[in-house]
Amino acid sequence: AAEAGLVLVHVMAPRSKQFSGTDLLQVFRRHQLVYGKKCIFHAYDQAGKIAFSVASAVEPGIFDLEHMQDFMTPGLGFFMDLNSVSDPREVFNHMLGIAKEISAALGGDILDEHYQRLSHTSMADYLSRLRVVEKIPEAEGV
Repeated sequence: AAEAGLVLVHVMAPRSKQFSGTDLLQVFRRHQLVYGKKCIFHAYDQAGKIAFSVASAVEPGIFDLEHMQDFMTPGLGFFMDLNSVSDPREVFNHMLGIAKEISAALGGDILDEHYQRLSHTSMADYLSRLRVVEKIPEAEGV
């Protein structure tokens, strides 16, 4: 199960296929995903904070920029921390939108955090988790 507060969406290549590092770099650049901390790619908000991140589906999840032309992966994990973004619903919608565009560009499938096809049920689960976080008041005077 996902760590509390972590929301994860997968983009997986069709069975027995893989995404190439060269293709990944092109779609990451097109969507302003920047290589950074922990050797993965990140989307930043207007304040310059990480909104969400993209890792390889293969442990340890990192990308080696020096060898992207030789890099292959069966999938990607898009993830955000509900507790570290100012507007969880907006960030989730942005992350999901980019995951869908990258999936379409690479011929992949979008799966939920349990590696099942994204469905009405999994979307309802994501949205209920977003609503819970939205109802938690900010700590005052900290």
